Amino acid sequence: MTKQELIQKYPKIFLSEDVDPRYPFPMFGIECNDGWLPLLDRLCSNLQWNTDKNNSEGKYPQIKVTQCKEKFGGLRFYVQGATEHQYGMIDLAESLSYHICEDCGKFSEKQLAEDYYGWIYTKCDDCKAKMIHNKSREKTNLAYIISFKSTWWFKKYIIKKEIQKLRYKIKTLYNKFYEYLFTFKR
Repeated sequence: MTKQELIQKYPKIFLSEDVDPRYPFPMFGIECNDGWLPLLDRLCSNLQWNTDKNNSEGKYPQIKVTQCKEKFGGLRFYVQGATEHQYGMIDLAESLSYHICEDCGKFSEKQLAEDYYGWIYTKCDDCKAKMIHNKSREKTNLAYIISFKSTWWFKKYIIKKEIQKLRYKIKTLYNKFYEYLFTFKR
Protein backbone atom coordinates (compact mmCIF):
# COMPACT_ATOMS: atom_id res chain seq x y z
CA MET A 1 0.00 0.00 0.00
CA THR A 2 1.27 3.46 -0.87
CA LYS A 3 0.55 6.75 0.85
CA GLN A 4 -1.71 7.84 -2.01
CA GLU A 5 -3.72 4.59 -1.83
CA LEU A 6 -4.18 5.09 1.92
CA ILE A 7 -5.45 8.63 1.36
CA GLN A 8 -7.86 7.43 -1.34
CA LYS A 9 -9.09 4.56 0.88
CA TYR A 10 -10.18 6.98 3.66
CA PRO A 11 -11.31 10.16 1.91
CA LYS A 12 -13.51 11.30 4.82
CA ILE A 13 -10.47 11.35 7.12
CA PHE A 14 -7.79 12.64 4.77
CA LEU A 15 -9.55 14.58 2.01
CA SER A 16 -11.83 16.82 4.02
CA GLU A 17 -12.51 20.26 2.62
CA ASP A 18 -13.29 21.59 6.10
CA VAL A 19 -9.62 21.49 7.13
CA ASP A 20 -7.84 24.81 6.85
CA PRO A 21 -5.35 24.62 3.94
CA ARG A 22 -2.73 26.26 6.16
CA TYR A 23 -2.51 23.08 8.23
CA PRO A 24 0.48 20.86 7.36
CA PHE A 25 -1.48 17.87 5.98
CA PRO A 26 -2.99 19.59 2.92
CA MET A 27 0.48 20.94 2.07
CA PHE A 28 2.73 17.94 2.84
CA GLY A 29 0.54 14.83 3.08
CA ILE A 30 1.69 11.81 5.10
CA GLU A 31 5.19 12.57 6.38
CA CYS A 32 6.44 9.16 7.48
CA ASN A 33 8.04 6.14 5.84
CA ASP A 34 6.15 3.19 4.36
CA GLY A 35 6.75 0.83 7.31
CA TRP A 36 4.02 2.54 9.31
CA LEU A 37 1.39 2.50 6.55
CA PRO A 38 -0.24 -0.78 7.76
CA LEU A 39 -0.48 0.76 11.24
CA LEU A 40 -2.07 3.90 9.79
CA ASP A 41 -4.43 1.74 7.71
CA ARG A 42 -5.62 -0.13 10.82
CA LEU A 43 -5.98 3.11 12.78
CA CYS A 44 -8.01 4.83 10.06
CA SER A 45 -10.12 1.70 9.61
CA ASN A 46 -11.04 1.67 13.31
CA LEU A 47 -11.64 5.43 13.46
CA GLN A 48 -13.88 5.40 10.38
CA TRP A 49 -15.79 2.30 11.52
CA ASN A 50 -16.52 3.89 14.91
CA THR A 51 -17.60 7.11 13.23
CA ASP A 52 -19.90 5.36 10.73
CA LYS A 53 -21.51 2.96 13.25
CA ASN A 54 -22.06 5.46 16.05
CA ASN A 55 -22.78 8.59 14.05
CA SER A 56 -26.58 8.18 14.31
CA GLU A 57 -26.31 9.17 17.96
CA GLY A 58 -23.78 11.95 17.18
CA LYS A 59 -21.41 10.31 19.61
CA TYR A 60 -18.43 10.07 17.25
CA PRO A 61 -17.91 13.06 14.95
CA GLN A 62 -16.07 12.71 11.65
CA ILE A 63 -12.41 13.35 12.38
CA LYS A 64 -10.20 15.24 9.98
CA VAL A 65 -6.42 14.85 9.83
CA THR A 66 -4.45 18.06 10.24
CA GLN A 67 -0.99 16.45 10.32
CA CYS A 68 0.48 12.96 10.08
CA LYS A 69 4.24 12.70 10.59
CA GLU A 70 7.21 11.11 12.34
CA LYS A 71 8.68 12.97 15.30
CA PHE A 72 11.33 11.81 17.79
CA GLY A 73 11.10 8.27 16.40
CA GLY A 74 7.35 7.96 16.83
CA LEU A 75 4.18 8.50 14.84
CA ARG A 76 2.23 11.73 15.36
CA PHE A 77 -1.37 11.79 14.14
CA TYR A 78 -3.04 15.16 14.74
CA VAL A 79 -6.77 15.50 14.10
CA GLN A 80 -9.73 17.86 14.49
CA GLY A 81 -12.98 16.88 16.12
CA ALA A 82 -12.13 13.67 17.99
CA THR A 83 -13.67 12.26 21.15
CA GLU A 84 -11.77 10.80 24.10
CA HIS A 85 -12.31 7.28 22.74
CA GLN A 86 -10.90 8.28 19.33
CA TYR A 87 -7.93 9.97 20.97
CA GLY A 88 -7.34 6.73 22.86
CA MET A 89 -7.13 4.82 19.57
CA ILE A 90 -4.71 7.41 18.22
CA ASP A 91 -2.56 7.20 21.36
CA LEU A 92 -2.42 3.41 21.05
CA ALA A 93 -1.26 3.63 17.43
CA GLU A 94 1.34 6.24 18.34
CA SER A 95 2.64 4.01 21.14
CA LEU A 96 2.82 0.98 18.85
CA SER A 97 4.85 2.96 16.32
CA TYR A 98 7.84 2.90 18.69
CA HIS A 99 7.97 -0.89 18.21
CA ILE A 100 7.56 -0.97 14.41
CA CYS A 101 10.39 -0.22 12.00
CA GLU A 102 9.41 2.83 9.99
CA ASP A 103 11.15 1.54 6.85
CA CYS A 104 10.17 -2.13 6.54
CA GLY A 105 7.37 -2.51 9.12
CA LYS A 106 8.98 -5.29 11.20
CA PHE A 107 7.71 -5.49 14.77
CA SER A 108 10.47 -5.59 17.36
CA GLU A 109 11.43 -4.20 20.71
CA LYS A 110 12.01 -0.48 20.96
CA GLN A 111 14.82 0.21 18.51
CA LEU A 112 15.71 3.88 18.40
CA ALA A 113 18.54 4.88 16.13
CA GLU A 114 20.21 8.26 15.95
CA ASP A 115 22.21 9.59 13.03
CA TYR A 116 25.02 12.10 13.21
CA TYR A 117 22.64 14.99 12.57
CA GLY A 118 20.79 14.17 15.81
CA TRP A 119 17.58 12.81 14.23
CA ILE A 120 15.95 9.91 16.08
CA TYR A 121 14.39 7.02 14.15
CA THR A 122 12.63 3.75 14.96
CA LYS A 123 14.47 1.11 12.93
CA CYS A 124 15.04 -2.64 13.02
CA ASP A 125 18.65 -3.84 13.11
CA ASP A 126 18.83 -4.37 9.32
CA CYS A 127 17.43 -0.94 8.43
CA LYS A 128 19.56 0.68 11.13
CA ALA A 129 22.71 -0.83 9.58
CA LYS A 130 21.66 0.39 6.11
CA MET A 131 21.00 3.88 7.45
CA ILE A 132 24.37 4.07 9.22
CA HIS A 133 26.17 2.83 6.11
CA ASN A 134 24.43 5.36 3.84
CA LYS A 135 24.91 8.23 6.28
CA SER A 136 28.61 7.46 6.71
CA ARG A 137 29.05 7.60 2.93
CA GLU A 138 27.25 10.95 2.85
CA LYS A 139 29.44 12.25 5.64
CA THR A 140 32.69 11.28 3.94
CA ASN A 141 31.52 12.78 0.64
CA LEU A 142 30.58 15.97 2.45
CA ALA A 143 33.95 16.10 4.23
CA TYR A 144 35.75 15.69 0.90
CA ILE A 145 33.70 18.45 -0.72
CA ILE A 146 34.31 20.80 2.20
CA SER A 147 38.06 20.13 2.29
CA PHE A 148 38.41 20.49 -1.48
CA LYS A 149 36.19 23.51 -2.09
CA SER A 150 36.93 25.57 0.99
CA THR A 151 40.70 25.78 1.27
CA TRP A 152 40.42 29.56 0.93
CA TRP A 153 38.02 29.62 3.87
CA PHE A 154 40.37 27.57 6.03
CA LYS A 155 43.31 29.87 5.19
CA LYS A 156 41.19 32.89 6.07
CA TYR A 157 40.23 31.23 9.37
CA ILE A 158 43.88 30.50 10.23
CA ILE A 159 44.88 34.07 9.43
CA LYS A 160 42.09 35.41 11.67
CA LYS A 161 43.23 33.18 14.52
CA GLU A 162 46.85 34.36 14.12
CA ILE A 163 45.70 37.98 14.15
CA GLN A 164 43.73 37.32 17.35
CA LYS A 165 46.82 35.79 18.97
CA LEU A 166 48.96 38.79 17.95
CA ARG A 167 46.36 41.21 19.31
CA TYR A 168 46.34 39.33 22.61
CA LYS A 169 50.14 39.44 22.83
CA ILE A 170 50.18 43.16 22.06
CA LYS A 171 47.51 43.79 24.68
CA THR A 172 49.37 41.84 27.36
CA LEU A 173 52.65 43.61 26.50
CA TYR A 174 50.90 46.96 26.67
CA ASN A 175 49.39 46.09 30.08
CA LYS A 176 52.80 44.99 31.41
CA PHE A 177 54.43 48.15 30.13
CA TYR A 178 51.66 50.26 31.68
CA GLU A 179 52.14 48.51 35.04
CA TYR A 180 55.89 49.00 34.79
CA LEU A 181 55.50 52.75 34.21
CA PHE A 182 53.33 53.22 37.26
CA THR A 183 55.35 50.98 39.53
CA PHE A 184 58.48 52.95 38.76
CA LYS A 185 58.80 55.67 41.34
CA ARG A 186 60.15 59.05 40.31
